[in-house]
Amino acid sequence: MIFEEAKVFSNGNLQEHLVVGHPYHPARPAFLFLKEGFIKLREQINVYTLHKNGVILIDSTSVYEILEYSEDIDILIVAYNRNFFDTLNLKLNRLHAFRSIRAEFKKGYQASESEFPVLWQNVLNIQYYIENIDQQEYQIEIIESLFAALVYQLANIVAHQRKISKQKMSRSQEIAFDFIKLVTGNFKIERNVEYYAQRLMISSRHLTVVLKEVFGKSAIQILNEFVLNEAKAQLSSSLKPINEISNELKFSDQYSFSHFFKKHENLSPSQYRNQF
Repeated sequence: MIFEEAKVFSNGNLQEHLVVGHPYHPARPAFLFLKEGFIKLREQINVYTLHKNGVILIDSTSVYEILEYSEDIDILIVAYNRNFFDTLNLKLNRLHAFRSIRAEFKKGYQASESEFPVLWQNVLNIQYYIENIDQQEYQIEIIESLFAALVYQLANIVAHQRKISKQKMSRSQEIAFDFIKLVTGNFKIERNVEYYAQRLMISSRHLTVVLKEVFGKSAIQILNEFVLNEAKAQLSSSLKPINEISNELKFSDQYSFSHFFKKHENLSPSQYRNQF
């Protein structure tokens, strides 16, 4: 019997996937736990460096690229199906918990010396029962209970962090955060800055001023980065024809897509793809 709802990857079965400079779409959401070393990741316009005792959520709706990692890296990754999360017997609001955990851990969290060993051991327990599923009497129930415990542990960290954090986001940070959420869901079909400004009920000029203040980039620069990252992920990780990628990203034709790509990458889409 193979348990398909979740899987734990460790150093032994993960090295082939730790490819530097290869943008990709994660197949499933996952939590990465870093026991030793460091790893540097790009997620859309953000760059995160995770150190010892670090935890980060890998979001399946985003594009990631490993920029660098140390030779002594020791990690565990728990990948799971989103519907598996929904089936867990949790005494909390699933949607609220998922959103809170996602918001807190997507940017990376530095666990304390007392927190991290408990999280690490729980993940090892999940890995053991998944890999030895045929030897257990109540294998599914055990895995679900351990995964639920992991969710509670992460939710508890989120609750604690929010209690000790007195600082609220500024209005500019709120606008920037909401802009990124809108772009994440719409960049493939809408790249008009005015559209996002209207959705946020502010002027496009004010939106640009805010984004420059928070990210040091304009709205169009951020939109272009999202489009470019998506194009790079599809070129490097799929066999889709270039004209199909161009159509999916709503370019008027393949020439326009190639011109856009070469302007930002100094390579044509074909040249970029041939590197992998």
